[in-house]
Amino acid sequence: MKGDLASLLAAVEAYLAPRAKQDPHLRELLRQAAAWLSSIAGPDDPATGSGGVSADDRASRAAGEALAQVSGVAAEQGVPDQEAPRRPGERAQALVPLKIGDTLVHVPVEGSTQEIGRARLAAQPPEEPERARPADAAGEPDLAVVARRARLKAQACPVAMRRRGLRAGDAALGDVLAEMNALIARAKSLPSCFLWQFFPEHPVPADEHLRTIERCYANLALAAELALRVEGNDDLEDVQREAIQALAEAQSALRVALGSTWLTRPDQDQDDAFLWLTVKTKRDQVFIERFMRLNDPADPARADELGQRLLELAADADRITRERKNVSALVNKVRFHAKRIADAPTDDHAPDWAKIAEAIDRLNLAGVRPTDPRVTGALAPTAGVAEPASPTPALSAALMAASVARREPASEPEQQQRRYSATVERVRAWLHGARVVVVGGEVYDHARQRLTEALELGELDWVHLREHASSAPLEAAIARPDTRLVLALVKLAGHQHIDDARRWARQHGRPLVMVPGGYNPEQVAAEIAAQVSDRLEPAR
Repeated sequence: MKGDLASLLAAVEAYLAPRAKQDPHLRELLRQAAAWLSSIAGPDDPATGSGGVSADDRASRAAGEALAQVSGVAAEQGVPDQEAPRRPGERAQALVPLKIGDTLVHVPVEGSTQEIGRARLAAQPPEEPERARPADAAGEPDLAVVARRARLKAQACPVAMRRRGLRAGDAALGDVLAEMNALIARAKSLPSCFLWQFFPEHPVPADEHLRTIERCYANLALAAELALRVEGNDDLEDVQREAIQALAEAQSALRVALGSTWLTRPDQDQDDAFLWLTVKTKRDQVFIERFMRLNDPADPARADELGQRLLELAADADRITRERKNVSALVNKVRFHAKRIADAPTDDHAPDWAKIAEAIDRLNLAGVRPTDPRVTGALAPTAGVAEPASPTPALSAALMAASVARREPASEPEQQQRRYSATVERVRAWLHGARVVVVGGEVYDHARQRLTEALELGELDWVHLREHASSAPLEAAIARPDTRLVLALVKLAGHQHIDDARRWARQHGRPLVMVPGGYNPEQVAAEIAAQVSDRLEPAR
């Protein structure tokens, strides 16, 4: 009994002493409580005053009211609410902390003051849980779990702010405690989910700071979900690149925001997101430009801006996904009208060509290039049968690709018998053994081989660029010292790619030829001779 009482008093002192130093009102209440305790230590048979009420009873009631106020002060400081003390021997009810796993809940307990004191001492304060990293079979953190935990921590922040502003007896206190326990229950269902905002032994950051932390957690959840959604989806390649960079910024901003809290170790979700990105860069050779080094931190104050960018990226992914669902229907539309044209090639098929052009434009917007095999296959019946009067650029590219795909590569004897014009022979003499770069269209091996052989090139570097993707790979090809000429297939390359090719060719001193038609050797040679003969023909 003496040992239990000593432990109880030591715990009370450890809890109240630092708070009393900062709160004069609390010090006065403790003095009243001390007077009550002193009366308890008086004679075993105290004198009874008027009305049959002992001095001890009167002191007990006064001190009970004082300690009820102590409880209110404690509530203001974010600790579990407690009942006012009862008279000796009287049964009491109080909330006692109970540690379950990595979380702390408060349960109502009935008993004597001594029994409740022992129950409270038996409940060990929760500690920050050991970091058990959830990972898949390959040791990579699970981003889905990161997203769920981060969103739960974001939801805990405003609850912690509301809890701080409540006192014992406030009507809203019960609802807030219920909300806290519901969040804790959800956290228990997730691995290593620690809602540090509810930890009773440490102060919660100021509201403004906690709101920033809330936004950082919410951004991490959004970024993790988006990175998972676009992972490995070729249709969302551009979104994926930006989503990976946004995830790096989100985890870095969270790390900075948590730096001034009482946490002594990295947040589990920030740490897991960083590890996931590290694995991603090594496995898939992905370059993340910023926010992966300690000396390159993200700014938590820009959390709202990052959140808006994440929403816009998610909207882009939604749009592209919706458009992909229409791809099959649009390809079938091209096939249907192409068959109508092939079945009656002499009829007026302007409406059919208009429908085909519209479908190809919509496919192009959805990321399906006019030279995509699905499009050229649907157009195949019209190749060599009929042509539109005024084709759009996308339709022209599709028809040209369909015509090339339809023709079988010439056999070796046919290639030996092929004779080219004097223009081809003239250009061949200029480019014999040279390296030529081509930009635009799909790379067909037989077309590359035919052009290489016709002009007797040493190397034909046909740079394939996805529409709306960066032109960066083109610059390295043009800048090579042994590059003799650059060919731009105007109808098959994007405007930005053409502009970049023109700029880099001028910068590195390479002749640039704009080829408006296809890549037939005769057509290519004619354009070379017409545009850059003065730069290729040897001086006489």
